Amino acid sequence: MLKPSLNAVSPLNGYSKTFASIKLSEVTELAIVSITFSLNETSSFKEAFSKYYGNSLPEYGSSTLSKDSTFRFMSMQPGMIFAIYEYVGLEPISVLTSQLGATAFFSDQSDSSFILRLSGKNLHKILERVCAPDLSNKPFPPNSVARTTVDHLNAIILHEKNNNFLFISPRSSARSFLNALETSIENTL
Repeated sequence: MLKPSLNAVSPLNGYSKTFASIKLSEVTELAIVSITFSLNETSSFKEAFSKYYGNSLPEYGSSTLSKDSTFRFMSMQPGMIFAIYEYVGLEPISVLTSQLGATAFFSDQSDSSFILRLSGKNLHKILERVCAPDLSNKPFPPNSVARTTVDHLNAIILHEKNNNFLFISPRSSARSFLNALETSIENTL
């Protein structure tokens, strides 16, 4: 008798392409978890967060790495942060629940989202064609994060480090999102 098995399929089939000095690639090894906490219980959440990750919650519009650089936490609104971290075969929520316990509520967003990484020089010229915010280094330095649109599609944009951006968007729009970025790259080069 055959035993059914499920295989994960990324929305863009591991897409990776280099355009001159610009690289655009799908990121498949990261889990995405939204973490919500009661604004009335913020102090207990902050205490647990600081204990396990070695720093304070990021300010709105910014991100921070855990002390061991395993987790990146992004803050865009009161009472909620997003965690992204390398998926190592464990249930994504179980990792965070074991550390933050009952101080928060968790929702795994990994299967409903996709992630693209854009890296290279002069990326702001590519991004200004499809993004409303100014993503150049001065107004949007490394570790900045914003929830916005990219060519009319919802997205979270993270400025990981100089010349390196991460885009998180709903899985259902993966092909359209990829097309918008490819077109902007091609028209800019």
